[in-house]
Amino acid sequence: MSSLFRFSALAAGWLAGVSCLEAGLLAYFPFDGDFSDASGQANHLTAEPGTDPSITTNPALVAVGDGALDLDGDDWLNLTSPLAFGPGDPWSVAFWVKRAPNAAAQDGMIVGEVGSSSNFIWTPDNPSVVQGLRFRNGSGASSDFGGFPDDHAYHHWAVIAPGDGSVTVYRDNISLGSLTPSGGTTFTASDVGHAFSQAGQIHFGQIDELYLYDEALAPARIAELSGTSTGPDETPPALGSSDIVDGRGGGEVTSGMTVVFTVTFSEDMDASSVGVDDFGTLGDAPVTFGAVREISPGTFTIEVRPTGTGTLQLAVLQDAELLDSVGNPLNTTQAIADNEILTVVDPPEPVPIRRIRVVLLGGQSNAAGRGNPNELPTFPVNLQLPQDDVLFYEGSSLTALRPGSQFGPEITLGRTMAATLRLERGTRVAILKYGVGGTSLAVDWKPGGDATTAGDGPRYVTFQQTVSNGLAALASAYPGASIELAGLLWVQGERDAKGGFENDYEDNLVAFIEDVRLTYGAELPFVISRLAIEQTNIPLPQLDILRAAQTVVANDDPLSPLLDTDGFGMQSDSLHFDSIGLQRIGASAARTLLAFHPIPPIRTELEGRNLTLILDAPLSGFRYTLQTSGTLASDDWTDGESVITDGTPLTLTGPSLDESSARFIRLKRTSAP
Repeated sequence: MSSLFRFSALAAGWLAGVSCLEAGLLAYFPFDGDFSDASGQANHLTAEPGTDPSITTNPALVAVGDGALDLDGDDWLNLTSPLAFGPGDPWSVAFWVKRAPNAAAQDGMIVGEVGSSSNFIWTPDNPSVVQGLRFRNGSGASSDFGGFPDDHAYHHWAVIAPGDGSVTVYRDNISLGSLTPSGGTTFTASDVGHAFSQAGQIHFGQIDELYLYDEALAPARIAELSGTSTGPDETPPALGSSDIVDGRGGGEVTSGMTVVFTVTFSEDMDASSVGVDDFGTLGDAPVTFGAVREISPGTFTIEVRPTGTGTLQLAVLQDAELLDSVGNPLNTTQAIADNEILTVVDPPEPVPIRRIRVVLLGGQSNAAGRGNPNELPTFPVNLQLPQDDVLFYEGSSLTALRPGSQFGPEITLGRTMAATLRLERGTRVAILKYGVGGTSLAVDWKPGGDATTAGDGPRYVTFQQTVSNGLAALASAYPGASIELAGLLWVQGERDAKGGFENDYEDNLVAFIEDVRLTYGAELPFVISRLAIEQTNIPLPQLDILRAAQTVVANDDPLSPLLDTDGFGMQSDSLHFDSIGLQRIGASAARTLLAFHPIPPIRTELEGRNLTLILDAPLSGFRYTLQTSGTLASDDWTDGESVITDGTPLTLTGPSLDESSARFIRLKRTSAP
């Protein structure tokens, strides 16, 4: 890979001592032998006292020229004169970066301000934060450009702030789009290789050809800096049949269901030129087209809903006009079709809903949720659309589960529950939700101590009214179904930690759980979503006390498991979970609650002296282990055949009754790792 980047024409002028100062260039560090500023501004870098950054001349570790800055995760450098940009100031930062193979997930800090939790440009490889680049402005708002897991190779990045409050990022001369962070693009750069207020936010690897400007770089200059400028781009984009993917590998789909196709062009496209009118089907099934969305540069999803039987084969239509980012057209003299053909069949006869498994969701703002619906995934299931197989009650109406203007844990909570229980015929999952930001357990959710609302806090009263109304709506809509409470997810605690109630939280939570079970059943599972260590908006002593209280309550109550949310993903306010964090809370809570789900009846077959156990509807993704015992003693169970299921019927073979001393057999279910 390194030979691809070792062009030298740009660097040759500097090496020869030729003056080629650029307008708008504030500092330039080629790192070809030292830490000098080659821009003529004399803004040289100096090593942080006590550290030992170095220059490597290893060709495999150099992007351009004869050297690169080599940092081992403990070193950084300081600018002679820090650079500060205010509201409305344009600026640009461009650089090559390569992370070391053993770099930690948080390594990758390029430039910013040490000692501040704001002001940095960072290239981490942290799936729970971002894999790519994060810019955080002087107000502490983050803009993430992700989707690029670390491949330990050099990549060129350019971060552009044109002065209108937006920030645009290029990776290897491909635009990743623009974001407008709250507070604009104020930025201070005083250090290289380290920023933030924690010692671990450093760089481990190499940085090369670092440029800082007080202007917005033009695309042509970005192309030059990235080594990809070879004159005007006249290469048309490409698209093959294998680049149109239905996510199902062909096969059957049912009429009325939405199929999400992914179309991946060879390069970034002008998104305004890619629309519904460019697509059609070469099959004979009638279809309607939904949204076309760009999910990453050059990659789009297309929603197609067949409305009758036949075949479905998505195609870019003949003579469709699709352009790359510089205006080169895709060759569409012939239609470009998916090489897989879907068969659309009539939906099966509906199974009467005989059972509704209800999950309650309550708490404060992270239960209500502040997730951006546009950040929900569209593949393999489009969670931005209504989930027709999951019921949802919030406020005053029973609907299909769907995100509103914001969303909370309910989306993946319901989706994961329904997907896992999909073979339990006649079962529907329902979520009843009530959450209000800024509410405390000590006051707003105070339990009265019995199965009535007497003495309950106002939010707890409304929660119970919401549950009662939701259950009534379910009973009205499905009069022949049994309605069973499967558990409660509790996402709360921030207000008690910040409001002076932290020392009472353990007792209050125990009392609340007791009251909930008096009201909704003594065996109701109660999942405690623990405050995350990243919620640093809460003072650390109070955060530690409340986290410990939640942990103690969970450890003392086998029906109140703890959901560990550390690392799930946090918004820039360090208090509210981001879209990924909320999805992880919901999915994790679903898996936790499903562990309490009863194992359905097991069929047995005896052939000769050999016993076989058959489970028609196991939970997808769980491990089932056949165990035998001769005495029923707790320490006398021996594991036999063990299988992680995909939800299809499961068959386990027991021991031969002639060869085994086992007289007792049981089936154990555990969450698979």
